[in-house]
Amino acid sequence: AAGLNLALQEATGSVIVRCDAHARLPAEYIELAVSTMQRTGAVNVGGMQIPVGSNTWERAIASAMRSPFGAGDAKYRIGGTEGPAETVYLGVFERSKLEEVGGFDEAFTRNQDYELNHRLIEAGGLVWFDPKLKVEYQPRSTIGDLGSQYYQYGKSKRLFAQKHSGALRWRQLMPPLLVAVLGTSLAVSLFQPWTLLIPASYLLAMLAISFPSWREAVALATMHVSWGLGFLVGAQTK
Repeated sequence: AAGLNLALQEATGSVIVRCDAHARLPAEYIELAVSTMQRTGAVNVGGMQIPVGSNTWERAIASAMRSPFGAGDAKYRIGGTEGPAETVYLGVFERSKLEEVGGFDEAFTRNQDYELNHRLIEAGGLVWFDPKLKVEYQPRSTIGDLGSQYYQYGKSKRLFAQKHSGALRWRQLMPPLLVAVLGTSLAVSLFQPWTLLIPASYLLAMLAISFPSWREAVALATMHVSWGLGFLVGAQTK
């Protein structure tokens, strides 16, 4: 977020286009986004994140990220009809509105886009999802890196919950609830071995959802557990 704010200070245009290191913007992306912004009056326009892997693990992680079981109902991940949204991937912003809300919150090293979009909407702005804006995204290449990424996501979402009371969605409480249930069942299994059926059932469900790719099942479980642990551990510190 700090780097994004520095870039904002250096930029001179009235429209700010965000592009991250793992993203590949397609041809005519900016032209289409600005056209959509003018047509809708939105202060931020964005589209879909399309994970595309280049090796075995990246492809498995990409598939997990595209799955409803990994992405929930986030339109920027699974698609949907054009219209208002709570967040979008990357973003093409009206500079003046971005500056009015103070830019990116530098307390967030992850999820700063979601938090910013929340403030833009709270300030009366329109965040617009356009599924024609498809941006390729290169996912992490190892399970360890994926786990670290989603652990940070979970911590940032906890910070978001502390800063914006009542703004969490039900789907965002599922990973910490899952971790709590799995952890409790493993602890209780020392006295009641039958509770091992709970984590075993979860693992079997991930394998069934991802069949025939066991790597995708590992990726999904890593995303769920890492995110949930991060949320339960608590907010990140700067």
